[in-house]
Amino acid sequence: MAEKGHRPVLLAILVCDTIIRDEATKKLSLIGLFNRISAAKFPCRHPEMHVFVSLTDGHGTCPAELRLIHRATEQALASLQGMMTFPDPRSVVEMSFPFRGAQFPEPGEYSFDFYTSGELLGSRPFQVVPIEPPRQEV
Repeated sequence: MAEKGHRPVLLAILVCDTIIRDEATKKLSLIGLFNRISAAKFPCRHPEMHVFVSLTDGHGTCPAELRLIHRATEQALASLQGMMTFPDPRSVVEMSFPFRGAQFPEPGEYSFDFYTSGELLGSRPFQVVPIEPPRQEV
C-alpha cells in the first residue's frame, strides 16, 4: 500500500496516436504526438488515442485514474483506472491509457487529468478545433 500523505512526482503526460512496446528491450515508442484534434462537425468522435504517463518518487502500490475533461463544463467525458506499483522511490513507473472512440461535444479546450489515490497530480491540456473549409476563389 502507498505511504499515506505521500504523492508520487509526475514526470510527463503525453498524448499520441499509438504506443509500441519492443518486447526484446521493453522500450516504448510513442507515435504521432499531438496537442490538437481537428473535426469536420460536432459532436465528433476520435477513433483512437493513447495517453502516456510517467511518475517517480512513489511508495508501494496506489490507484491511478486518467480523466478526459471538457474544460468549458469541467465534466469528465471518460475515465480509465489502473494500479501503479513502485518497487522503490527511485523507480520510474510508466503507464499507458488507450482511449478509443472518445467523444467531444464541441470545439474548445479539453484535458487529461491524472489522479493517484484521488488526488490530482497533473493535467495535459489540448484543443479540439473545427476544420476550416477551403477558401473558394471568386
